[in-house]
Amino acid sequence: MQRIRDDLVALAAILADWSAPAPASTLFLFGSRVRGDHLPNSDVDVSIAWGGISEADLDWWSKNNEELFVTIDRLLPGKLQILEENDPVTHKVRRGRSSIGIATLSASHSRPSRRRFRSSPPTGGR
Repeated sequence: MQRIRDDLVALAAILADWSAPAPASTLFLFGSRVRGDHLPNSDVDVSIAWGGISEADLDWWSKNNEELFVTIDRLLPGKLQILEENDPVTHKVRRGRSSIGIATLSASHSRPSRRRFRSSPPTGGR
């Protein structure tokens, strides 16, 4: 079983706390921070999948958009980079079939622990 790094668990906890007011969202954390080959100034790559969107989800998204994601950027080790829905990488990230490294926070938004936090190692090929 792959050991999940402490820095990745801490990053996932920040994102889980941030997205808790949006229960229909599932966050996919991917890229160099998941792989562990990030630089100090590397961004935090995220894809957001939405289930049945509620008023709470819309309010959360509107608030974050209005402030240009400043609140979450202050908490993260790098700038938040949200993958666009129509980006070709989106499908690969959400299917976990990518060499980019993926970690998933489910809609339950409970704080991740080493046992509940899903981390998928790179699988080769984009």
